[in-house]
Amino acid sequence: VALRSALQVEFVDVETNRLLGGPIVSIGAPPTFAPDGALVALTGFAGTLILSAPSFEVVAAVPPREPGDLAIDFAWSPDGRHLALTSARGQTRVVNTSTGAAAGADLTFEPHSQLRWSADGSQIAVISPNDASRIVDATTGATLRWLPSVRGPIELAGWATADQRLV
Repeated sequence: VALRSALQVEFVDVETNRLLGGPIVSIGAPPTFAPDGALVALTGFAGTLILSAPSFEVVAAVPPREPGDLAIDFAWSPDGRHLALTSARGQTRVVNTSTGAAAGADLTFEPHSQLRWSADGSQIAVISPNDASRIVDATTGATLRWLPSVRGPIELAGWATADQRLV
């Protein structure tokens, strides 16, 4: 399990109740594990790091597009091979988790958007804090459909298991 406080993350083995390694500086998006738990993504001052678990060795690094533009949300593809990330300035990209290289179109959405990958890996829901939420093709970034406006800020969003509904 990853525990974040202030500007650092610590990892705990829940079976032995021991800390794994030392604290890691983390800002922006909270640490997020790949679906199989083998990788973890976190944001630091130098960009997004993809680490192996439980060794926490760096597998890939994704620098920010511009200084100070921190990743604020991550979405893992169902197979864990890709990571979609969006920044505080609304810049979104999909990267290969073994290299950190771009794996699809670079997109610009509303700042502070949330990303949610569909279970079949074909679509990403981009939940915007205003009326610009949409479903995009995970490969091309093309908008497949716009979502209706919802009153107030959206705190959490997710796909229903059959990928036919976004809740």
